[in-house]
Amino acid sequence: PVTVSGLHLGRAGQTGVCAARGFMLKQCPPKGFTLPPGGAARVTLRYQPDFSASTVRHHLRLSTSVGELAFPLVATLPHHLMPACVAALPVTPAELVARNVIAALALVLALALAALILRELNWRSWSLR
Repeated sequence: PVTVSGLHLGRAGQTGVCAARGFMLKQCPPKGFTLPPGGAARVTLRYQPDFSASTVRHHLRLSTSVGELAFPLVATLPHHLMPACVAALPVTPAELVARNVIAALALVLALALAALILRELNWRSWSLR
């Protein structure tokens, strides 16, 4: 028999990570269990994309009585659908504030530049007289 003392998503030697890069363990923290020879266990994972990449790779790691085992996880989304998926995401309040702040800064910079150009043109017109 093999005793599984823990499951986590993350790097080797890291413990207690239940969610990473969109992958999530359904039961967190996972309970340990023992597998008899030829036995099986169900581990439920979820994946929720943030649409920042069409392919996401990570590892599910099991700490067992025979050492640590790593299982590769790969989530793939159709690349051509990414823009539509991103557009369908709701805008968070923080993103809305950031957009408004950037727009306000761009407006202030544009007005300051216009004022400098007008001042320079006005100064030159007085110099030419």
